[in-house]
Amino acid sequence: MERLFSMDAFKTNPSFATHRTPFQGLAKRQLLFGRNVNGGFIYVILPPELERVIRILVTGETDTGKSLLIRVLIEGFFDEIIWFKDRIRHPIFIFDYKGNYMGITRPNQYERDKEFLKSFFGFNDDNIFGIPSKFVNIYAPPHAIPVSTATEEGKQKFLELKKTFKVTNVWRIPWRFISDPRWLAGLFKIKDIQTSWMGYLHPILEKAISRENVTMREIIKEGGILEQEIESIGDTRTRTSLYTFLDKWRRYSYMFSETDPLVRHLSDRFSVNVLTFLPTAGQNYSNNLCLLTALESLLSNLQHTTIRTQPIFIFHDLRNALDPKSPLSDQITNALMRLVYGQARTKYHGYIVIFEIQKERALPRMLWPEELSYHYIFRMKWKTSLNMDIPTGGICDYEDRYHDFKAKNVVVRPPKSHYVI
Repeated sequence: MERLFSMDAFKTNPSFATHRTPFQGLAKRQLLFGRNVNGGFIYVILPPELERVIRILVTGETDTGKSLLIRVLIEGFFDEIIWFKDRIRHPIFIFDYKGNYMGITRPNQYERDKEFLKSFFGFNDDNIFGIPSKFVNIYAPPHAIPVSTATEEGKQKFLELKKTFKVTNVWRIPWRFISDPRWLAGLFKIKDIQTSWMGYLHPILEKAISRENVTMREIIKEGGILEQEIESIGDTRTRTSLYTFLDKWRRYSYMFSETDPLVRHLSDRFSVNVLTFLPTAGQNYSNNLCLLTALESLLSNLQHTTIRTQPIFIFHDLRNALDPKSPLSDQITNALMRLVYGQARTKYHGYIVIFEIQKERALPRMLWPEELSYHYIFRMKWKTSLNMDIPTGGICDYEDRYHDFKAKNVVVRPPKSHYVI
């Protein structure tokens, strides 16, 4: 592959390396993310109005720098909090299928990266830091808690998982957002989902969920709402099937909560909230259900938020979740499109949606690049003529459709924070 850059290309205009443009009010929002071959800085120029819905797409093959670019943008949003103070809020929600954002609380420890940041991007040692840990929340999905946690072996496995992934909390499914009881049947691995008993169950749950103060315990406990309804059913086979369902729900009750822990962060001035799915064999359905209910819950609650804010939603590698053969893919696609096209936008706030995926055509047609605001297209890792890796977030083409601006072959800066745990 042709080498597009050399170290000398960046030395032709050294004044660029120390150039820093401070923000002047919300009228000028620019996040530095790279430099072009002529040495000029390239910024993401964001609209000053917080009420807009901004759509960003990052595409490219594995190991070309997509995740590092996302990290650079997160650092830029953190900088905005520092510069704009109380004029802006950025709670960030990351749906992370691979655990790529776990090291964000630590400063970048790679010496070549630090030298590159200083020499070519004008940073000094004080600018190279991780996001303070008090702003970062790593959530494991509920199926990460083994049923065997009651045993010493189960407890040890769970503690190891928390240590490995730096999990700070367990995200439990907010049960009120289970709009279809078939989702629960799939989660509980009930194979015989018959239309007859499901037809009885659906209106019972809808009625219970509509009661504002009812709790899940009141629904599934012995003698509770669901059991009372089951007892009144005359058909023995249907009644037996519903009792089996109720027994499963009681057994899996640890996976649910009355409130959504992610929603609490919508009012944060700044936070990075990672729902990591810890891919495990046989957990595809659980992962997708967690993604779907988290989306539905955040969409619903955001519509009622009156805080002036600009939340950021980052979706890392949705390829598997959006595969038509994947469970709940249609429902996930529907929720994503409602988010992208502004269902949760109000006069108080808009939000930023960032998709990171290998191929844009893996997204639904309505989420292709032509419909989005910004597009980063990663081509390759930058290498010198000596075939040695240069510390960088990779090389990308950049298209800003909002401002009708394009830049080819942009060298993305390394992140200030560490790559991994």
